[in-house]
Amino acid sequence: MNTTFAKRVFIALPLSLETKEKIINWQKRNSHFPVRYIPAENLHITIIPPWYENNIQLVEEKLKTLENQFGPIFIHLEKITLGPNFKNPRLIWIEGNTPFELLNLKASLEKTLNFEPEKRFFKTHITIARFSSYQSFNFPFKKLNEKINWEEKINNFVLMESKLLKTGAQYKILKDIIL
Repeated sequence: MNTTFAKRVFIALPLSLETKEKIINWQKRNSHFPVRYIPAENLHITIIPPWYENNIQLVEEKLKTLENQFGPIFIHLEKITLGPNFKNPRLIWIEGNTPFELLNLKASLEKTLNFEPEKRFFKTHITIARFSSYQSFNFPFKKLNEKINWEEKINNFVLMESKLLKTGAQYKILKDIIL
């Protein structure tokens, strides 16, 4: 695919202001960690990972066919931990349950966009900080497993553009679709 004029896009679930505030408060309490925290405007749950797309209008039209087909999805956010694994952590993320409705939405998106379903198991998570893997050796903790009990009600999904910068990714919502 010619990526010269393509945009790097993905599909995400936006978070409520309440959940974003809880995350920002946690980040502030742990500001001494040697990590790059994700700003509130970039916090989300990715359900279809990034790809390069030339025809954004066509993607938006396809996504529009899913509008009002699902209703709200309730996600229970359970813990703040290191990701993607304890052996080679590069992130701090929040893990949550993956309700059937979320898997159904993901499958419908993949079918609508003619994407091959991912082979790996889908894990509901919100990345809240990033760090280089070498930093993990000097981390003030070797394990992070903080239990939380937050509820998130998802009413929509978004097509987002991702611009990769030296300071981290910059996101912009291109299309907002009501569940």
